[in-house]
Amino acid sequence: MYVFREWEHTRPVVSSTFKSKIVIRSALFFASIIVSIFCMEIGLRFWELTLPQVDRALIHQPDDELGWVHAPNLSYSSGNPNIFKREFVVEVEINSVGLMGPEREPNFDSRVLRILLLGNSFAEAIQVDLEHSAAKILENELAANLPDGFDTIQVFNAGVSNYSTGQNLLSYKTKWGRYRPHVVFVYVAPFIMVRNAMYEFTVYGKHDTLSIRPMFTLVNDSLIIHKPLEMTRYRKEFAAVKEAEYFGNTSKRVAQGAGFPTLSAQSSRIDKIFAGSYFWNFLAPYKGGWFERLGLRKYQPENFKVDSKLIDLTLKILQELDSLVRSNATPGELVVVNIAGDQAWSQWNPTFDSGVQQIGLPLIKSYQALQKREKNGARVVWKHDFHWNERGHKIVGEEMAAWVKERY
Repeated sequence: MYVFREWEHTRPVVSSTFKSKIVIRSALFFASIIVSIFCMEIGLRFWELTLPQVDRALIHQPDDELGWVHAPNLSYSSGNPNIFKREFVVEVEINSVGLMGPEREPNFDSRVLRILLLGNSFAEAIQVDLEHSAAKILENELAANLPDGFDTIQVFNAGVSNYSTGQNLLSYKTKWGRYRPHVVFVYVAPFIMVRNAMYEFTVYGKHDTLSIRPMFTLVNDSLIIHKPLEMTRYRKEFAAVKEAEYFGNTSKRVAQGAGFPTLSAQSSRIDKIFAGSYFWNFLAPYKGGWFERLGLRKYQPENFKVDSKLIDLTLKILQELDSLVRSNATPGELVVVNIAGDQAWSQWNPTFDSGVQQIGLPLIKSYQALQKREKNGARVVWKHDFHWNERGHKIVGEEMAAWVKERY
């Protein structure tokens, strides 16, 4: 006779000593990670002292008409923001009137060809040495093969970071028209055009002093200029309303410092917490990468509505600028340089190019040469900065020089 017994299943008893060991070992593991990161943070801060340094200079100052201008009589070193991915350190000089480069007065002799370059940070060119900037390449190319009737070339670089086409118009009207240039090159691209119809907040140095750029609107084919406003908390809301009136609900830009025209970073909460960490920034790639895949940081082109309305506004600004150029020099001529090399903006190039030709302005399609070189495997922008490297400036400088040679 078999007797079946029901066996009771009892769980093993875990002693409190064993639990304590697990807790202690886990704590030691996480503590060792924290200590390692802390040591790497300290090490990176000491390493930074051995790397090429740049100046944290106050390079812009507020202006009642233009929003901001170059601080005069300034020499400083410039480099791309992430010191551990620094590809360039450039010695920058701004003269007494706010032009890029050394002191130079316009020579009004009839045999001196005067050229003015207007634009944003791509014209300003603080990412390359002066000799490698498009403005200097333009001057050197023409000096080596002087156009008929001239024995001297003067190229004045009036590019300013984050400027709109409208700000270029106002800067010519208030400052550079007195130079009476024979040729004025102005850089234009969709990411520059959007600034014509938006107020922008720009931080000056380490202080919280803010300013808003001048804004432009088109009413019954008349150009209306809205002067810059001194930034206060309640006017932030006013500026946001003005942007919404023009762009509808498509504008999602967050106020940020000048100098970032094509990329808008949407930081996660973690990214904001560790933004000041050297270790964190050492890990962070320039454009997204694994940070973006993990949702820590997202890069995308500025989400603005570029449409016929915005293009018409820009074309009207260019017409106004052309009128000023023709009235200040004989023969004064405005040349539009389309620099929109980013694929995110390329869809608007044909529409804008057609508009420029319809209003009768000369046009250089520099984006075509830039994109061609990129497709052939030659970088025209820095790896960790979206601005042109020496190759990009050389392409655009040579194209402008070729236009002058053909014209004269």
